[in-house]
Amino acid sequence: MSSHVLVVQANEGRDLGGVICKVRSEATNGQYSILELRLAPGQGAPPHIHHREDEIFTILEGECAITAQEKTQTAKAGAVVILPRGVAHAFRNTSDVPTRIMITAVPGGLETFFEESSQVAADDPEANTKLTAIAQRYQIEFLKNA
Repeated sequence: MSSHVLVVQANEGRDLGGVICKVRSEATNGQYSILELRLAPGQGAPPHIHHREDEIFTILEGECAITAQEKTQTAKAGAVVILPRGVAHAFRNTSDVPTRIMITAVPGGLETFFEESSQVAADDPEANTKLTAIAQRYQIEFLKNA
C-alpha cells in the first residue's frame, strides 16, 4: 500500500451516475476502493452476488433495508454492514428521505464497474444485454428468481 496520506473532502470525488468514487483502487495499490452511494426514497439494488469483492457499507444518512441470507434488517445512520463476497444481497432505501452510504470494496476495482455501467444509456435497446456483460466482467451476478 502507498505510504502517502490521502484526504478526500466531502464535496470531492468523481460522479459515476449516482455513485461518487471517493478513492480509486489505484490509490491503494488495488487493495480497496471507496464509493459514496446516494439513494432516493425507494431506490436500491436488486438481489445480486459479488464474487470478487467484499463490501462494507457505512450508513451516513437515512436508512436502508438490507436483505441477505433470507433476512431483512434495517440499517440506520451510523450502522456498518459487512457483505462478504459470495453472499446474495439486495438493498433499498425504504424511508421517505435520501440515504447516503459509504461503500468500501475489498479488493478495489468496483468503481470501474460503475464507470462502465454509467456509459450505457437507459434508452438503449441493448441496455440490459450490455449491463449484463459488464456485470459478468466484474464477477457480479444479478439474480433473476430472487
